[in-house]
Amino acid sequence: MPWQMARVNQDYARPLHSREARAWPDWAKWRDEVFGFTFEPIVMAYRLDLPRHMMPPSTHADLHTLLTTRQDMLRGKVTTYSPARSGVGYTLFQQDARYTPRFWDLVAAMGNVDARLEENTRAMLQGLTEGRYWLGYNLLGSYAMVWAQHHPEVIVQVPQDYSLVMMRMAFIHRDAPHPRQAGEFVDFLLSRDGQRVLAGQTPLFSVRPDVKGPYTAQRLRDQVGDRLYPIPINASLLAFVDPQRRDAFMARWRREFQQRR
Repeated sequence: MPWQMARVNQDYARPLHSREARAWPDWAKWRDEVFGFTFEPIVMAYRLDLPRHMMPPSTHADLHTLLTTRQDMLRGKVTTYSPARSGVGYTLFQQDARYTPRFWDLVAAMGNVDARLEENTRAMLQGLTEGRYWLGYNLLGSYAMVWAQHHPEVIVQVPQDYSLVMMRMAFIHRDAPHPRQAGEFVDFLLSRDGQRVLAGQTPLFSVRPDVKGPYTAQRLRDQVGDRLYPIPINASLLAFVDPQRRDAFMARWRREFQQRR
């Protein structure tokens, strides 16, 4: 998300002037140039047999408690994104730092159990299925939920204190060779028909409240309540690609993750 936002800020996008674009919620667009068209929760996941050893976490505080009280049992059995090798991981941890009061304590606790850092959600899910990992943190829910349907040994948990929500973004490139067709495609993504496809035929979760299906933002809100925090599409995302801010964040990450207590 931040890198697409940076391109739009550099005037690589052309605005979309349409009824769908004007009606799109403000928190899911910027300047009628870039649009978030999915609503994907960030989740935890754990193995079905984890309750034999400990109570699975349902909040970020629960996770911190497990990591600090069951260090020996969880050593090498926890996985999450590598913020150094994954732009998604870096973005999620930056957002976590806003909402988790003891975020850096959580990072240190993951380091203390020698958490394995992966580049993508699939690698985390594969490790859970194979039994190499018992517990995963900050997975893309759209992938995890489908995986769990085919791998019943994996349980998906939407955090009950809060869950970040990522959005896939689309914009029309300023030099698009066929700008009219590009605009029609983005319009379709925002339309009721396009969102109905997302809600019924993909696990990406639709944004529109007037769409029904197994994967909609409204259905997710009905299950989780108001503790869903979409990563906003606004100028604040630009700070994530600032080299100095990234270097400072990663320096502290390495310091907290690598220290042993």
